[in-house]
This record gives sequence, C-alpha cells and structure tokens, in this order.
Amino acid sequence: MKLDPKTLKFAYRYAPILRFDSREPFLPSRVAVTLFSRSSHSFSFPRTVKIPDKAECVLEYAIWWDWDIQHLYELEHIWVAIDSKGKVVNVEGSWHGTYRRFQTFQERDGHPVVYSQPGKHAFSSDPKKFPLISTMLGCTLFAGNMGLLVNELFEKELSPLKTPEVDALIRSYLRYYAFFPSFRFTREFSFTPEMFTSWQELREYIPVRIRKIIRDLMSSDQKQ
Repeated sequence: MKLDPKTLKFAYRYAPILRFDSREPFLPSRVAVTLFSRSSHSFSFPRTVKIPDKAECVLEYAIWWDWDIQHLYELEHIWVAIDSKGKVVNVEGSWHGTYRRFQTFQERDGHPVVYSQPGKHAFSSDPKKFPLISTMLGCTLFAGNMGLLVNELFEKELSPLKTPEVDALIRSYLRYYAFFPSFRFTREFSFTPEMFTSWQELREYIPVRIRKIIRDLMSSDQKQ
C-alpha cells in the first residue's frame, strides 16, 4: 500500500531535520510514515504510540539506513506530535531499542531538529547526551562486530542469511568505514519527497534490499 498524497504532504511538512557528525559515513535513504489519530500499537517499533495531551495526532517516521557502523541495516524512529493549530507539541526519538521523550527540542519552520549519534544513529535533542566512550568504540574498535542484524521484526526472513561468511564480509566492509567521530554535528540532512513511503512498502523492501547487499558483498569478495 502506497503512502496516500494527503499523508505524504502532512509528513513532509513536519519531517525532522537530522544533524549528523561531520565525519558520519552513512545517511538514511528511505522513511516510512504512519499517521496516528488515536493511540495505537506501532507496526515497526515495540511500543504503543499515544496521543499526548493537547495533541491531535502523531506522525511516526521509521527511518531506514543500509548501514550502522556495527551492523548491516538500521531502522530508527522519530515521533512528532501535532496539535489542532498545526504546532509541534512533542517529539520522541528511538534509542537502541528504547525511546525517549525530548524535554526540549529545536524547530526550524515547524520541522523538529534532531541529532543522530555518530555511526549508531540513536536520536537525541541534545548531542551532549550521546555517550562519548561507547560511541567512539563503536565507530572504531567495534566497527562491523555485529555482522547482519537480526531482530524479531525480520527474524523469519533474515535468520537464514546470517552465516559466519556473511558476518565476516560485513565486518570487513564496515571496518573500512571506521572513523573517529568529531562530535561536531555540522552535517545536516533533510528528507526529499521521493524518500517517503508507507510502512507496508518499507517492510517489503527491507529483506529484498538486504539480500541484494549481501549478494553484492559476496560478488565483490569473489572478484578480489
């Protein structure tokens, strides 16, 4: 099911602006949007999305990357609550399988400004909250150490793909991109209209995309 034009226009109007480390090697390529007009369980994240007081609806942005610095594929989330006057009244962001409500947040023309953890992509309204040591280790010494990420959402499709050979190829690829974060969040990213999709479309796309990446890695390895 495609994202309907009305939801697309609404989602683009409030889409978060992301701020990345100046040395960040990986940027998002797609974002699935779900509009909640009443409290309901998220299809893509283990939580119930609740409509906050004074809000009329919540936009869920499920943001896709091909790569995290430690594993193949990344899916992080931002939730933006909007009131009846079209004002953003609440912003939440995912944080390594959990989520956090931002006590304060910046806006630019109605777009929340959200910071992304270097390499790992957890979200915060304040970049000073990213842990320095574990972030640094994840982007350097531990780059690629998780191989193919398999979680409950895609366990059926991805478990058969996770082999020692595949994990080794992923580890080798990501170690090439290992970097020392600057912790200067000067790289700005805004979603373009063609990146928006429905969750159903993204849910179908992800296993196909991952299989293609693995095939490409294996083909490249065979040519060496």
